[in-house]
Amino acid sequence: MYGIPAVIIAEHDNYLSPGEELLASKGVKVTVVNDHKCIQTMSSWIKEHPQLWHEDVAGNVNGARV
Repeated sequence: MYGIPAVIIAEHDNYLSPGEELLASKGVKVTVVNDHKCIQTMSSWIKEHPQLWHEDVAGNVNGARV
C-alpha cells in the first residue's frame, strides 16, 4: 500500500511482532539482524521496567516473549 520495499528489524528475541509475517506476505523484504547489543538492551529494559512492558506490550500484543 505504501510502497515500502524492505524493513530491517534490530532484534526479535524479546518481541516477535506479528507484523513481520504481515509485511512479508505483502512482498516487503523483512531482514532480522538480531543484534546482540539490541537484544541485551531490550532484555535489560524489560527486566528494569516490567510493569511498563506488560502494560504496554506484553499484556496486549501476541509475540511478547518475556
